Amino acid sequence: MPIVHVDHIDHVQQVDDQGCGPACCSMVLSSLVRPNQSYPGEPDLANIVGRYTTPLAYGNPIGLAMALEAYASRNFDARGLDSPCDASATVAAALATYGVAVPVMVYGCCHWVAVSGVETDNQIGGKKDYAIQAISFFNPADTSCPNHKGPENHATYREWVDTYLLGCSTFRNMFNVVVDSRLPAQSCPRSLRASLRASSRRLIDAGNAYEAACRGLSQYGIVHRDGHEPRALLVQRIDRQDEYYYLVPLSAPDESTIIVRVDALDGAYLGALLRCDGFDYVSPREFFEQLVMEERLIEFLDLPTNLRAETFTVHPCLVWKPCVQSRSPYQPLYQLNRGGTLNYFDGSRTFYSEIKDLKCVLRP
Repeated sequence: MPIVHVDHIDHVQQVDDQGCGPACCSMVLSSLVRPNQSYPGEPDLANIVGRYTTPLAYGNPIGLAMALEAYASRNFDARGLDSPCDASATVAAALATYGVAVPVMVYGCCHWVAVSGVETDNQIGGKKDYAIQAISFFNPADTSCPNHKGPENHATYREWVDTYLLGCSTFRNMFNVVVDSRLPAQSCPRSLRASLRASSRRLIDAGNAYEAACRGLSQYGIVHRDGHEPRALLVQRIDRQDEYYYLVPLSAPDESTIIVRVDALDGAYLGALLRCDGFDYVSPREFFEQLVMEERLIEFLDLPTNLRAETFTVHPCLVWKPCVQSRSPYQPLYQLNRGGTLNYFDGSRTFYSEIKDLKCVLRP
């Protein structure tokens, strides 16, 4: 399949909850220059936040375009599109024409990502029409990997539209991207025939999820190898009804970790997070055992309290929805029920080494 990909791009991690726009600005600037060269103007992230991304907390499209123009010797256009198809076609054409990463607003005006690649069945701009099969992008909410190029997301086009490119009513046009101003208007690419979702009374098990993850990577030519002990952790989408997925860690040839997402109902490959430093999540049962190992004071948002084994439960699987506290489906949360109050916890390994510093991170 034809692949258009920006290879010279540096992953930049956002510095705070409002830093996704500036981080994407830096990633786009890094894709404008050749390796071992400097940006046209070294970006001052604090200046970008203060001058160009207000008044909207997460950066408005016009502000992001202005920030890029301030540091690059070219003009950028903040485009609002009426459909995810139009937005995806614009992104694909920009990548194929200019070879520069494209900022795209996702999660309903909550977050920015920098799209770095697109996979199609025919060449973009060729004599034949084309359909988008997969999208690659850098998420500034992902943790930067010191030993690798940086984690890159790979998502099927269906998953790109269903989970990320949700649109919002904040702007006149629901779907917002920032591209080179010279790019002409684009028409929708040919649609792939949508596969019907399996209607099953039971979820696939962890073993089948592992096999599905391997098949999915092979289908898209993503090289992996056996190395991790076969495992898979179930995650429930708490913003949708009856939707679950597995996270399956696999090994890459360069010793980094690939975390694969597969649908827990039909085993369909949804996407993967490439070049990770590891996968530290444990099962909810192990999470529960960590909490009750020692009866320490846990400082919840509402009231500090001791967690005693007989007084709370942990949801049988991890949970996730797009939110400020977790801007990636690869960063699910543990859900704890204590007396009818739901609390959510980050799954980072730091949590387990410093139990006394645990904080509730999401309010339902």
